[in-house]
Amino acid sequence: MVILIPINFTGSDADYSAFGLDKLSLSNIATTNVQRLNAHFIMGLITIGFFHWLIVYEFQSYVTIRQSYLLSDSHKESIMAKTLLISNIPPYLQDHDVLKKIFMVVPGGIKNIWDISDFEKIDHEVKKAQTALYYLEESQIIGLKNFYNRKNTWCRPSIGDSYEEARDFLLSNDVYFYPPIYIGPWKIPQLERILRIQLPGWLRIFGFQKRVPMVNWSLQSLYECQRDIDNEKLKLASGNLTKHNKIFIEFATLEGAYIAHQCLLSQSQGHLDKTLIEVNPKDIIWRNVARNDGIICKFEKYLVTIIFVIIIILYVIPVSLIGLVSQIPLLTQLMPSLKWVYQFPEEARETISGFLPSILLSILTEIVMIIFRFLTYFKGRTTGYEVEMDLQKWYFAFLFVQQFLVVTISSSVTVILKQIIDQPTSIPVLLATNLPKSATFFFQYISLRAFAFCGNNFLRISPLIMNNTVYKYWDTTPRQKFDRITSLPKIKWGTTFAVYSIYACII
Repeated sequence: MVILIPINFTGSDADYSAFGLDKLSLSNIATTNVQRLNAHFIMGLITIGFFHWLIVYEFQSYVTIRQSYLLSDSHKESIMAKTLLISNIPPYLQDHDVLKKIFMVVPGGIKNIWDISDFEKIDHEVKKAQTALYYLEESQIIGLKNFYNRKNTWCRPSIGDSYEEARDFLLSNDVYFYPPIYIGPWKIPQLERILRIQLPGWLRIFGFQKRVPMVNWSLQSLYECQRDIDNEKLKLASGNLTKHNKIFIEFATLEGAYIAHQCLLSQSQGHLDKTLIEVNPKDIIWRNVARNDGIICKFEKYLVTIIFVIIIILYVIPVSLIGLVSQIPLLTQLMPSLKWVYQFPEEARETISGFLPSILLSILTEIVMIIFRFLTYFKGRTTGYEVEMDLQKWYFAFLFVQQFLVVTISSSVTVILKQIIDQPTSIPVLLATNLPKSATFFFQYISLRAFAFCGNNFLRISPLIMNNTVYKYWDTTPRQKFDRITSLPKIKWGTTFAVYSIYACII
C-alpha cells in the first residue's frame, strides 16, 4: 500500500479524476497513465509469492513445535495422550474381552477401558447441588452484611469480639427467598435429548407461594442431591445404567494409541468409523458424547447444514442493500425518490455513505456468528475442537460470500448499471473503469475494523466497564469472584481465524 497509494493518487490527468477515496484505488489511473498498472501487477506477484513463502514457513514451524510437544516425556506418559475415543461401536463389540482381543496386535495392548453410560441424571443433580451451594454461600454473605450494617459505622464491634454474636445472629436471622423452579428433566427418546428447564424463583409470586429460609432450603437440596448422586454411582458401578455406543480406551503406549487411531478398525460401514485422540476432558461436549450416532444424529447434522446454506443465501438481500448505501450519488440517480437524502448536510451524507454501511455490516456479521455457533452444537460434534473447525469453515464461507462477493457485486453494479443502460456498446470499458470502485467500501471497512480492533485492545473498554459496573453486582459470593478472576478467557478460534482469512482475501 505504501507503494501503490501514491501511484494511484497521482495517476489522474486533466480529463479524468476520481472522487473521494476512489483516488486511492486504481480507478483513479487515467487511460493516459495506463503504464502505472504494471506496478499493480508486479506488487501482486511479490505479495502472492511472499504470502506463500510465509505459509510454508509457518507450517514448518508449527510442525516442529507440535512434534517436540508430542514427543516430550511429560506428554507421552499422560493419560490424555494414550486415550482414544471410539464411536459407533456395535453391541457385540462392547464387551471388554472382545475389544482386548481386537487390539492385541497393537504394541503394548490396552491398559484401561471406560464405557460411556447414561449420566444425565448425575449431571442434573450436580448442577442442582451447585445452585444450592451458591444460595448457601449467598445467605451467609447476606447475613454477615446485615449483622455489620445493623449498627452505625462508629459503633461496629471488632471482629474478634463479635464472633460469637455474629454466629448467633446468623442462626436466628435467616434470609428468606423464592427458590428456583425446576421443570423436568424430560427425556425425548426419538431425539435422544434431555429437556430440563430452570425458571427464576420470583415466578412463584404468581402461584401465591411463600418464601422459604435460604439456609434450610440449601442444606435440604444438598442432602437430596448427594443421596441421588450416590444412588446413581451405585447403578454405574453395578452396570445398570444404559451404555452408549462410544467408549474410551487407554493404551499402554503412545505409539499404540496412534496406530489404533490411524488403522481401519472395522470392515463394516458405520462401525468403529470415528476415532479421536489427544482429547482433553475439559474440551469434551458430554451431551453430544452421551448420544448414539444414529439416524436422528445424522438428520440433525444435515438439517443444520441446510440451515447454514439458507442463511448464507438469504443474507444476500440485507448485505446487498448495505453495499448500495455506499454509493448514494449513483443510487439517487437510479432511484430519484431517494433525493431527499440531499436535504442533510454534506458531512452527514458522507458519514452515511462512508461509515454507516461498515457499521451495519459488522452488526449483521456478529449476529450470524452467534447463530452459527449455537447451531453447530447440534451437529453432534463431540469436542470443542471439532466445533471450532466446523464453525470456521462455514463462517468463512459466509464471510466470503457476503463481505466479499455480494458487496463487490452490489457496489459495482450500482456504479455501472445506469451507464450500461445509456451506452450498451461500451460495457467492457465501463467494467474496467468502474469495477475497481467497489474497493472503496473495503478500504473503509478494513480501516474501521483495524481502528476498532486496535483501540479496543489498547483501551480495554469492555473489561473496564464490566469490572466497575456489572461484576460489582454480579459477584455476590467470594467463590464467584475468585472463579472469575482466576479463569482465563477462552479464545473462539473458529470465528477468529475466519475473520482474518477473509481480510487476507480482500487485501
